[in-house]
Amino acid sequence: IEFTRRTFKLATAFEAAVKLNEDFDLKIPVGNSVHQRIFYTAADYFQNLMLTTKRYPYLESKTPMDYQMENRQHKAETIARMRVGWTDGKLHVHLLDQGFTREEIVSSGLVKSSVDMRIWDTFPDGCFIYTHYDHGRPSNFTMKSMAKSKAFRLNKECAINDAAFYGLEDLGMDKIAIVEGENDRASMYD
Repeated sequence: IEFTRRTFKLATAFEAAVKLNEDFDLKIPVGNSVHQRIFYTAADYFQNLMLTTKRYPYLESKTPMDYQMENRQHKAETIARMRVGWTDGKLHVHLLDQGFTREEIVSSGLVKSSVDMRIWDTFPDGCFIYTHYDHGRPSNFTMKSMAKSKAFRLNKECAINDAAFYGLEDLGMDKIAIVEGENDRASMYD
């Protein structure tokens, strides 16, 4: 791949791999799987909701971002770095609007279905969402409810990219701290 990149003066190894795939008719799928695209779309959706101006009674009439900054004492930069999200219970609507099929969405684990064909989000309205990343790709999600009565991670079968735990992307840094949860990790960044 590196030989091809340099020979054809391509900018990235990915471009070289695509060229080799085409030149030798290797028929290797290029790009992300549907499951991976759903995870990218969901991560973006959750992160954008974190920036909502809607105030929630169970957040002491604050926005999700204000709550994280004022009550949890996290910096906006930390929240952005960790890509913390929020859920409104309408991810399934957004994913359908983005062109994903009902079957694809349910198979991702982010949406559940009933025998009468109804679908709903696995993560209910009003929870903070922490996206697990592996090499920059969303691979799993954890939610924390405000009542602290619910903490939930998608089933292992739904995770992709072999992400073993939250914070995997920090491996390889000069210093690593093992902490109990997401807010403790954020406090380390703060």
